[in-house]
Amino acid sequence: GAEAEPSSEAVPKEVVQATERGDEEAVLAWLDGGGRVDATFGCVFSDGQRVSGMTLLMVAMTRGHEGLAEALLQRGADLSLQTSDGTTALSFAAVNGHEGLAE
Repeated sequence: GAEAEPSSEAVPKEVVQATERGDEEAVLAWLDGGGRVDATFGCVFSDGQRVSGMTLLMVAMTRGHEGLAEALLQRGADLSLQTSDGTTALSFAAVNGHEGLAE
């Protein structure tokens, strides 16, 4: 699992957690309230690795939340964005066994 950095101003921790759960309603409500679809945040993975540049789309695709990923894409989420270590949303989907999402 990954833990959102608490200092992340661009995306509230609650929104990151809603994305992890696949809570489409909560995430879209945040976007409707002015949240940026490609806002980035840092996270710490379970192995202690710190990565910045995560997006909600990356989290949704890591968790295999197809409906939420689709909704984010419809709102203009950028598939080509990369984290600080060069990983894209498609890479997260493939690495986590959600190759169907990558298509």
